[in-house]
Amino acid sequence: MELPFTNLEMAFILLAFVIFSFFTLASIYTDPDEKNEVLENKTKLQKENCVS
Repeated sequence: MELPFTNLEMAFILLAFVIFSFFTLASIYTDPDEKNEVLENKTKLQKENCVS
């Protein structure tokens, strides 16, 4: 029975799956609202420093 993919192709398929899974988990377990608040506070501080 022949395999449908070569070893190199299987390696790339597995690598793509692992990377996709990593980014999926990262998007689930990070809180974008918290990051946006930090960025907003930094920009407010920068604007205040420029004005004064």
